[in-house]
Amino acid sequence: MRLPLRLISPPLVVCLPALQPLVLEGWSVSSPCGSFDAVHIDPAAQRRIADLSRGEPFLFQLAGERAWLAGDGQVISDEEVVRGWRGAAGEAERHGAWLLLFAGGERALREAMSVLPDDERSATASARQMGKLQAAEIGTTARRFEILRGIISRGTRYSFVGAVALCRGLVVR
Repeated sequence: MRLPLRLISPPLVVCLPALQPLVLEGWSVSSPCGSFDAVHIDPAAQRRIADLSRGEPFLFQLAGERAWLAGDGQVISDEEVVRGWRGAAGEAERHGAWLLLFAGGERALREAMSVLPDDERSATASARQMGKLQAAEIGTTARRFEILRGIISRGTRYSFVGAVALCRGLVVR
């Protein structure tokens, strides 16, 4: 029996609630005159950070940090998130590439999936790309990729998620 782990997207479940206090209350910072002000994040910027990070913790922190550094006002905007992320694209891609350094069957499955067009990437097609006869032969590895590593989404079609998807050209440029 499959566990219902994909009912809600990780970026929405994890990232949006983590940023909600910044939307509502803001983050207290000292001003040049010594008083304290609050920096808030616009809800569109909150959503953009969640979407860009795809729920991957390092990328979530990177997107938030770069958005903070790109801004200079009291509210971090969606445009500032995009501007900050553009500056972080190389670091995000390097991190995603690091996540792709897997051993044996994991590497073979990742490579097989990578060469298949998105609309043709299924368990059967991935297995055949690896020289296997049946999709069941890659089932354990595919489950590990989805449940433990969080880098693919299984279904009728398989898709990359998180930092791995970023390495496949999904970085905002």
